[in-house]
Amino acid sequence: MPQGIFISYRRDDAREFATKFYEALKAALPKKKIFFDVDISEPGIDIIEKIERELASTQVVVAIIGPQWNAANRLQDKGDFVRRELKYALDLKQQKKLKVLPVLLGGGSIARGRLPDDIAALGELEYLEVGAEYAVQLLIERVKRLLPAYWIGSHEDIERWRLNWVELLRKLVKLDIDEVPTIDVKPRNPLRRLRFESRRLLERLGLSAEDPGDEGTPEQWALIFERHPQTWRMVLDRDDDIIAYWHVAPLNDRDYGRLIAGRFKAGMVTYDKLTLFESKSGTYNLFFVITVISERHRTNAVRRQLFYSFFDVLDKLAMAEVPVFIAEVAADVWTDEGIKLAEGFGMRRVGQRADDPRIQIYSVPITHVLDDFIARREYPALRERYREAGFAIDKARTADTRTANVRGVTQ
Repeated sequence: MPQGIFISYRRDDAREFATKFYEALKAALPKKKIFFDVDISEPGIDIIEKIERELASTQVVVAIIGPQWNAANRLQDKGDFVRRELKYALDLKQQKKLKVLPVLLGGGSIARGRLPDDIAALGELEYLEVGAEYAVQLLIERVKRLLPAYWIGSHEDIERWRLNWVELLRKLVKLDIDEVPTIDVKPRNPLRRLRFESRRLLERLGLSAEDPGDEGTPEQWALIFERHPQTWRMVLDRDDDIIAYWHVAPLNDRDYGRLIAGRFKAGMVTYDKLTLFESKSGTYNLFFVITVISERHRTNAVRRQLFYSFFDVLDKLAMAEVPVFIAEVAADVWTDEGIKLAEGFGMRRVGQRADDPRIQIYSVPITHVLDDFIARREYPALRERYREAGFAIDKARTADTRTANVRGVTQ
């Protein structure tokens, strides 16, 4: 889901207030992507194209309307930037992709009867009047209430925050261990326990163990997350805290076969083992390394966010200049919750881990995933791209493949 805030205003009408609001909003929501068009111009840039791109990644549009907002009926000009950005924003609002908040500043008025037809819907929206000294803080509080409870974060967010990749992975590994504690628990079997403790000792000495374990290290994953932006997504709450994420690894045929046979684990995924599928056209198999949701946020809404974000990645890969398609997805599943979610995703149990029979192996052809009712309803273009690439979409699913209201895969 988009997660930005877009500030619409006229420079000769509300620049001072808009600038003050922008600075205060940045301080209040430091991780949010905020579009403020002052000093937007860059050599050769298409301003309208940039505005539409920013609006497509926006959750809330704040339309600041001062006394000169429609002076001399300037909105009647079809080339007017404010009219064009509001038209696009209202179109997205109609598709329920964002929210629009008109803000009347210092006596400004929407003047419903003077609005062009393509932005007439602006006059039907609930607005906020501001003018007092506390107006900026009041507006920030209103914007916060309009933000969705959860949003999807990706590679560009980490880059924008300038967060160190190893630091990010430390946060995620901690979430793994907190929410799936069996990852870091000493095995009961004496031989496995010896291997576990030996691995921990070697890690403390800065050495590598022959058995890398299941969780891996932040340093190991950081390079993968940085250089493979389409292998992961995270869910953040309204306060921009990471409360869930998923990560997949595109494996070569040999390692994918080992995964299905129960002889491959997450700790074995290293950068050199991955196929660089983002830059090389073809068909790949994915290892769903992990999907973790904080226990306090295990709701259908969060699971839907994860599910949609996976479809969004499939869509980006299939639409790329060098198109990439996925043939099959597999996961090793640790918990009862994980089993429920794996089966809801359409996965079938195909075996168990050789080193721990409690860990189940599940897999599913991507054609079954794309035959899901959500894919049919929300991603028809993606289904068509796969069909054109030769995938058997719309074939009857096997009787033992389950469908659920909420899908996802987790350990």
